[in-house]
Amino acid sequence: MALSSLLEKSAVSKKPAAKKSSSPSIEVSNDLKVAIDAFNKAKVEKKNAEAAMEINGSKVIAHVREVQDKDGFSGKYAKSYDVAGVNSKVKFVSADKFSIASDDEHLIADILADKFSEFIKTKFSVTLKPSVLESEELSKELENLMGAKFNEFFDVVKSLSPCDDFDAKVYSAVDADHLSDLRNFVKQNKPSLR
Repeated sequence: MALSSLLEKSAVSKKPAAKKSSSPSIEVSNDLKVAIDAFNKAKVEKKNAEAAMEINGSKVIAHVREVQDKDGFSGKYAKSYDVAGVNSKVKFVSADKFSIASDDEHLIADILADKFSEFIKTKFSVTLKPSVLESEELSKELENLMGAKFNEFFDVVKSLSPCDDFDAKVYSAVDADHLSDLRNFVKQNKPSLR
């Protein structure tokens, strides 16, 4: 008997390791169980619909992009097109928003040649290194160098972010009455259902 046959006869399906969840399980009412099952069914249907939209949408976009390019080169560029199907239609809409990696500047310059500066604008954003703010010595040095003219050279944007494990630690910081008030200002992302 050949080795491959022996292997085939001896093979057993590998069973996935049991997943250990650190989340506690809770008991719920039958109504909620029905809602959970309906949610999971809808989630599968949504994924299937999104996959179908992606596949078919890609076909439509590829075709309309060719038409848009042809129209653009002939001086009849349009940002949007109505595209009819058998029983329905979609609207193709392109936006004048682009992302460009600065590392590709030379490649883009090669393509655009003498029109590069007309079509591509270079913007600089200056960010103060965190080490300067963390060091009293460096902060003083910057203050001495810039003085009152600091605001003439820098735009300062202030943002706040919660500490690590804020979601768990918050309960030790406020009581139940103040928690809802705090949530009006420190907004947690919506929990997901999977």
